[in-house]
Amino acid sequence: MRPQIFFLNLFLLGLPLFSTQPAQGQVLRTVPSAVYFDISMARFNRGEFDRALADFNNDLRDAVKIGTPSGQVLPWLDSLCYLVMIGECHYQMARYEEAMLAFNQAVQVYLTHFDWLRKIGFTGTPVPVARTPFPWGQSTRQGNAGNFRNCTFKILQESLNMLNLGRQGAAFAQQTTASTIFADEIISRMGLMIRRRAEILGPLSQHDPLTKELNEVLGGRPCLPNHFTGVWVDVLYGLSLAAMGDAKTAEDSLKAGLLMERSFDHQLTGVALFELGNISLRAGKLDEAQKYFLETTFAAYFSRDTALLSDAFRSLANVQKTIDKTKPVSPPFTRRPLFFPRKKKSAL
Repeated sequence: MRPQIFFLNLFLLGLPLFSTQPAQGQVLRTVPSAVYFDISMARFNRGEFDRALADFNNDLRDAVKIGTPSGQVLPWLDSLCYLVMIGECHYQMARYEEAMLAFNQAVQVYLTHFDWLRKIGFTGTPVPVARTPFPWGQSTRQGNAGNFRNCTFKILQESLNMLNLGRQGAAFAQQTTASTIFADEIISRMGLMIRRRAEILGPLSQHDPLTKELNEVLGGRPCLPNHFTGVWVDVLYGLSLAAMGDAKTAEDSLKAGLLMERSFDHQLTGVALFELGNISLRAGKLDEAQKYFLETTFAAYFSRDTALLSDAFRSLANVQKTIDKTKPVSPPFTRRPLFFPRKKKSAL
């Protein structure tokens, strides 16, 4: 187990969470599966990457498949989540070649179903939650956090089922299935997929065919017009632009996607803040990068994203080391505290 992941989980117990678990009594099929949330992700968050990897592979084996008129059997959107987490397990264990293979397969799944956000139905209303102090500080950003527990996403999945006709052979029948889909979880895994591929590829990302194709698809805004899910696409498009080396346009898109309905954070807010920190860091704006990484820790803490929280703290520490090396050392009593400011003791 990585020490960072284990340490972070001590903070994450009992916190509010975005809607990433099936509601009680749900009779429709849920995508991704309940096993994915209750077992596979739980083991990953405990840092048990070997066991989690086996669980995610089992999830992938049992994933939803869709038949096509040409006789192909294609993986559906739940496979994207399983493949991304398979890649993330390999990444956490420094198996970057295996990680890249899984991330590439996840991209292919998305490109096959790139317009899925245009097909979802939505019930419930996100509830703004006032920002509260965290164990190491408090956010200074405008707006509130968002609680998505009351939100439900539904999607109609059309597929061809093969019917066994005995000696007469087989036939295909069109079937439409209504499924409860955890769109927020799929979007979160997509954010992880894009930023991990960019991290592994480095400068080669700008010349990667899959990155270019992904950038073109997201640039077409594959979501409903004037819909709240547009901010998810803003962030994903910003991540792909950053991977392509277009820092200025990426920065604009990421900032546009920070708040849902211009009032509260969502599942990709932390990812957007983290990438904005990386853009500032590459531009040499250390103080600005430090603020973005600090804000990332708050957003990732609330959404219980252990991987992002670990990355943000690591980047925050590295930026602070760089600042300490490049600026004159001030006496302790004059240095500005990064987290909670010290309160002056009142005279008795």
